[in-house]
Amino acid sequence: MQDKYIREHIISMVYKMLCWREENKDWERLYDELMMELTMNNGLLDSLTASTIAFKVAPLKYLDGEWFKTRIFDVINYLNGIAKNA
Repeated sequence: MQDKYIREHIISMVYKMLCWREENKDWERLYDELMMELTMNNGLLDSLTASTIAFKVAPLKYLDGEWFKTRIFDVINYLNGIAKNA
C-alpha cells in the first residue's frame, strides 16, 4: 500500500510540474522538492527505483516544449509500469 501512495505522489508532482510550467508558475520549486525527496529516500523506495526515477526526472530542468512533455509522460509511464509489475 505504501508503494502505491509513493508512486501516486511522484506522479502527481511530475504532472503538476507540467501544469505549472504551462501556467508560468514556479515549477522548478516542485522539481527541486521531488529531487530532494528522491535523493533523501529514507528507504521508502528501493535505491535502484529511486535512482532510476531521479535519472529520468533530472533532465526536465534542461528541456523545453515537446521534449519536456515527452519526458514527463516517460516518467509517469515508468511509474505506472512499476505498479503493473508489483
